[in-house]
Amino acid sequence: MNYWIIVNGQQKGPFTIEQLRWQKITPQTDVWGDGMPNWTKASQVPELQTLFTAGAAQPQQQAAQPQQTAQPQQQQYQQQYQQQASAYPPPTRVAESILVMLFCCMPFGIVALVHATMVRMCYDRGDYTAATQHSQAASKWLKIGFFIGLAVILLYVLLVFVIGVGFMNKYGGGMWRY
Repeated sequence: MNYWIIVNGQQKGPFTIEQLRWQKITPQTDVWGDGMPNWTKASQVPELQTLFTAGAAQPQQQAAQPQQTAQPQQQQYQQQYQQQASAYPPPTRVAESILVMLFCCMPFGIVALVHATMVRMCYDRGDYTAATQHSQAASKWLKIGFFIGLAVILLYVLLVFVIGVGFMNKYGGGMWRY
């Protein structure tokens, strides 16, 4: 089981019980672990009793700090970020998908268009993470379709040019005949 501790107002962790031995925690150290609903004093966690010697146990301070009912800070920051980021939907890229589908490479444009339409659907149902993933996937397929379409167009122009030069040299005409 992993535990997080608060030392000097800073959250640290995760630690195993063996790693907590080196952290020099006291019975009054606030501890939170997987499956624990709230932050608790280390002396109240049965699994951590082995960390304290029998003579080192001190009476608990009653109202030193209010009990915290929070998850580790990393998860708190992640939730705050998602709340702030979800105020604006990620870019849908529908117009770009249609343009790539029509002018560059239809198969990749269709895949991009499917992902682009999923962005708004996911955002509207409140799944910001899925909306962001679909936006990134649409962007990826747009780039693939655009560059493959561009390569095909350039190869076509080069082929037409080479055939045109060969035709002109074989059947005469213009500036290539001496």
